[in-house]
Amino acid sequence: MHIVSRPNSTLTQSVKRENSSKILLDRILSSENTIQVVRDMPSPSLLLLIKDVGLADTMELLELMSANQIQEHLDLDVWVGDRINFKSIGEWLQTLFAANARKAVQQMHGLDFDLICFLFKSHATIFDTQEGEEPIGNLDLHTITPDRRYIVAFYEEEAHETNGIGHSLKAYLESLYERDLRFVFLLMEAVRHETASSLEESAYDFRRTRLADMGFPELEQALSVFSYQDPDSAALQTTYEANKLPPQAATNFIMQIVPQNQNINHALQSLDQERREQIEHALIYLVNQVFVVRNGGNFDLETMKKSGDFAMATLNLGLRYLSKDKPEEFGFWLSKLSPQQLFRTGFSLLIKLQRQWRALVRAQNLSQATIAALDFPLKEVVEGINRRIPSFFCNLTDHKNAAHRTFSELTEVALTARALSQSAFRASLVGPHGLAVDFEKNLDHCHGVYFATYLCNQLISPESSVKDPLQKFSDEMLEGLFNRLEKIAEMRKFTQADKMRIYETAKVLAKSLQAAWPKQSLSELESKAVSYADIVLGAVEAEFSRLSHAPSKQFITSLL
Repeated sequence: MHIVSRPNSTLTQSVKRENSSKILLDRILSSENTIQVVRDMPSPSLLLLIKDVGLADTMELLELMSANQIQEHLDLDVWVGDRINFKSIGEWLQTLFAANARKAVQQMHGLDFDLICFLFKSHATIFDTQEGEEPIGNLDLHTITPDRRYIVAFYEEEAHETNGIGHSLKAYLESLYERDLRFVFLLMEAVRHETASSLEESAYDFRRTRLADMGFPELEQALSVFSYQDPDSAALQTTYEANKLPPQAATNFIMQIVPQNQNINHALQSLDQERREQIEHALIYLVNQVFVVRNGGNFDLETMKKSGDFAMATLNLGLRYLSKDKPEEFGFWLSKLSPQQLFRTGFSLLIKLQRQWRALVRAQNLSQATIAALDFPLKEVVEGINRRIPSFFCNLTDHKNAAHRTFSELTEVALTARALSQSAFRASLVGPHGLAVDFEKNLDHCHGVYFATYLCNQLISPESSVKDPLQKFSDEMLEGLFNRLEKIAEMRKFTQADKMRIYETAKVLAKSLQAAWPKQSLSELESKAVSYADIVLGAVEAEFSRLSHAPSKQFITSLL
């Protein structure tokens, strides 16, 4: 994918082609005009390189960076929400001074005044001797201004886990004694009289402005891309409008780490260069929006990768849905609608699925305890769809994989919808409208245990009207069931006649669901009940095949 970058930085253009960050670092440091190359690189690109190689291993690079770049790096890397991470900023300052102390002072001097004040306010106590203020006891880490007016006592580093912030601030302040005493006076007075909260808030406001200049929107603006819209709504049929991005945001650093999507690449290649570059800018901004929402704007390489993967996969869902999965129409839709609109379409498909599930739960009056007792993998499917950002349970397509991940295909949406429908039916069948098992009181077993034992109990004792099989399953009944199973090779199987009887029992139970499922015909309900019966009977056969003699009642309670 070609992403527009600054024309005067050929090395920046090569970022996407480099497989090794260390190789790229060597190329930068060995270039003819290294300082210019470094300062031409957008801060996000540079920070990704530094974090990939390691802060301590990029000192040669750090000392070449401008104060503005250092400020932007701190904006991206040392904030957690609206609070400074002292351990992280301490590591930065300590590394800058280790790389080049003289240069580090210049870089610190270019930081926001309020940020510098906040660091002093949080890590030192300033005594004004003209006001009669004196420290009590001996001081360890401290400095005294040349006019002897201010005594600055820094806190114990070990107690605050600040990675040497006190030492860095002391070195910075003492370097100013010979350069700018007026600034020292202003700094001391500001630290003494301003509150820590107001200084941090002011520093955060400046940070938000710079992040916006780098193409990272504020949370409220970023959230707009997650707002629901009917995927089939005619309101989607709008003219494409390019996102207006500041030049610095149009860099290739995002696409360097975002997994490539074949469908999106195919669609981009079908467009003319001007429109392609326009859309690529919007794609970058989309990834930034997703990143801000998922991680609060805290710059983390792994989270950025995951955000990019999620953005592209969800956009791909929208693209494939609107094009009815016709590759020849991908380019048309990518050109007609913005990446943000396509993403919203894909994400809305997932939210629609989530809403449909929750509507089923309400309609069937299913308790959380009943849902929690679902069989594997349905329980895990429901867990994934109920997440803030719905996730796909991989076991539906790969029986060896029990992880959740981002939805990436329309078939995964369809499989999940089917699994959710099965979940609601089974919960209704075993729960309030069928067996009426009270899962608030019976937390130890899943739906399959109750359904299997009920069906088997009815086979052995058809005259029984009690639906709670775990209460009525005696050792004698279990022995009778064990003896009824045919021994075929190494397996024990229900006879065909017994299966037919069990299927009829399942159909009778299904009739009790008619009022709760008015849109389903009786034959559909019976078919689902028989299908579920077939599954649990298979589990019973598999378990009994492992036994050489009849099991006890204790066995049946852990059948599945």
